[in-house]
Amino acid sequence: NVERELLAQQGPRTLSKEDEEKLLKEVAQIAEIPTNLSLRPECSICHRRLPTEHLLSLHLSEAHDSFFAAQAAKKLCVFECLVEGCGKKFCGPQQRKQHLRDVHCFPKG
Repeated sequence: NVERELLAQQGPRTLSKEDEEKLLKEVAQIAEIPTNLSLRPECSICHRRLPTEHLLSLHLSEAHDSFFAAQAAKKLCVFECLVEGCGKKFCGPQQRKQHLRDVHCFPKG
């Protein structure tokens, strides 16, 4: 239990805020999601609005869940693909980003 708390304090390995925003915009464009922010689901913790319920669910885990952070710190494959229905998991955000490019034809950038 102490180990879990220490790992959770380290936080998950994530992309920079700028890279995350770019990736979310790319997902929204590919999925043809409206850009009207008031229609998007909102995080109950940080009030960030995300394009879909799926992305909100991933955000809640990756940004606010200490158990997720502990698993990520142990290098477990907990980073789920951003494309709803894919379900593939990765050990880090960079592997996920590469998957999005290779499999789902996301643009490089």
